[in-house]
Amino acid sequence: MENLGMTIRKSREELALKVYELAREVGISSVYITQIEKHGKLPSPSVMKRISEVLCNEQLFGVYLKMKYPVVYGKANKREIGSVFNRTNEVLVEELMKMRKILERIEKRIN
Repeated sequence: MENLGMTIRKSREELALKVYELAREVGISSVYITQIEKHGKLPSPSVMKRISEVLCNEQLFGVYLKMKYPVVYGKANKREIGSVFNRTNEVLVEELMKMRKILERIEKRIN
């Protein structure tokens, strides 16, 4: 099983983001991103939330919670079980907007 840092790196590379680009969008240093990706440093919850938002991968935050705060993760997971199948149009539109951002980034890289 991959660790969180490797998963973050894969997500970043899939979006064709450089370390410094991710760091700038999250609002932290590129050295800090490298420490997270290569050395397994666990960031604060607010930094991790921002990383998962920039990478358009909310599952990263779940993996982070499971590792750093297993009790919190267990409680949050129980609440979400009932809502998994109750996705609203607003959530779907939000996901489509995230996908559009990803495609725009990829398009910029190509051109």
